[in-house]
Amino acid sequence: RRDDQVKIRGFRVEPDEVGTVLARHPAVKDCVVLVKSDGPKGKRLVGLSAISKRPSKELLPALFSPITTE
Repeated sequence: RRDDQVKIRGFRVEPDEVGTVLARHPAVKDCVVLVKSDGPKGKRLVGLSAISKRPSKELLPALFSPITTE
């Protein structure tokens, strides 16, 4: 494909568009969304972000797992 669309679980997704939406959150300073192989399960999106403050668990969707370097 000439664009950046990838097919994940039957849906066409543009990682850059997901990153744009993620970057709109006021706590996000910078972010990137990558496509990773998930072995036999296919592909998945991985979003990495630099945040200005640690979010509360209530603000994170259940599928997000925060990784800290503190």
